[in-house]
Amino acid sequence: MTINMDDFPEARPVTPVSIAPPVARTLPARSYPETVMPRLLAAIDLLLIIGAFLLLQDLLAFSGLTRFFHERFPELGIFSVNILLGAAFLLTIYGFLAYRGQSWSAIGMGRTSGIRLLAGTLIAVPLCYAAVLIAVPLFMSLIGMSMEDMMRERGEFFDMVPQMPRWLVPLFAVFVGLHEEALFRGFILSRLRALCGSTIAAVLISTLIFGILHAYQGMIGVVQTGTVGLVLAVVAVRCRSIWPAILAHGIFNTIGLTLIPWVQENFGDLLKEMSTTTAPM
Repeated sequence: MTINMDDFPEARPVTPVSIAPPVARTLPARSYPETVMPRLLAAIDLLLIIGAFLLLQDLLAFSGLTRFFHERFPELGIFSVNILLGAAFLLTIYGFLAYRGQSWSAIGMGRTSGIRLLAGTLIAVPLCYAAVLIAVPLFMSLIGMSMEDMMRERGEFFDMVPQMPRWLVPLFAVFVGLHEEALFRGFILSRLRALCGSTIAAVLISTLIFGILHAYQGMIGVVQTGTVGLVLAVVAVRCRSIWPAILAHGIFNTIGLTLIPWVQENFGDLLKEMSTTTAPM
């Protein structure tokens, strides 16, 4: 039997199939805080970022950099180190995002409309004050704290706050709003959303962390910052962007830092008047 090779189709070279490496998926900006990533990676990111936060604070305290920054920026007082911390964490967050193949949109820092930014900010600022005016008295009644005790506690914190030049107050306040919102309402909140699978749980847990890390301001300070953090987290989630929260945070801090010198000036008289006008039971 003779085999005719013309009866067989011409063999064609096989093109090798290339397998592209897996790329981390990031949802569009409008999907924040629903960043697509495995729960294990989200948990690792959370542990690393919180550990870095605590470690950096300890390094600043023991290395002498805290004293150096106090002397270099006396007008900022105890807040001088905040400049270094803020810059360090913005760089750290950028490193995490780059390593995970994500953009700033993954933490709510993508482009947003001017209307959304303005509306979110105008809603957030009065809501922050309204929430604080409700939460602080409620907390005081629950633990049995008197108004005099509250004023003494806040006075201890106010004594540590420096009197900044007026031109520096808004710049510093907005910078604090930028790096704290990027960290807490951006990075931590989005990672908690991926870990818990619940936006409500992510908002509550990130708010708790934010309040606890302000324990140096006393119990009332924890309640106040936690309450403000809760409002800003809700606004960020509703707006699908943390830019309104950043701007509202900066305005809130600007008003507070502007009023603290007046409070310090009149605090002693207010406390003395309250003490002498309180009738014994």
